[in-house]
Amino acid sequence: VSQDVLVDLIRAPDVPSRNALVLGEDAGLAGRALARINPAVIDALNLPLIAKGVVVTNTGPLAARVGVRRGDVIAAINDDVIADPKDVALALRGARRWVRLDVLRGSGRVQLRFRL
Repeated sequence: VSQDVLVDLIRAPDVPSRNALVLGEDAGLAGRALARINPAVIDALNLPLIAKGVVVTNTGPLAARVGVRRGDVIAAINDDVIADPKDVALALRGARRWVRLDVLRGSGRVQLRFRL
């Protein structure tokens, strides 16, 4: 005998904090919005359940020009591992002329290179 069961679902928890950040003019790629990945961010952006780190929530006008997309997970900038949105701002401020961005996109890894 089969029986239907009704289960109430709860929203994905928004912890730890997203530490959402929009990059300013001093960090390069101004206007790009970032967030630390948590269960609510995974749900909102349809990311893989194992996603960790920092995700692009809005490319802004400049990041899209160099190939950055909404939903890209930033793994590293110039070999500096990224764990928090503030790490992105610091890495871009410390970058010289060229930037190498290692991102996870879908099930693949992409490397973007551009000049500031």
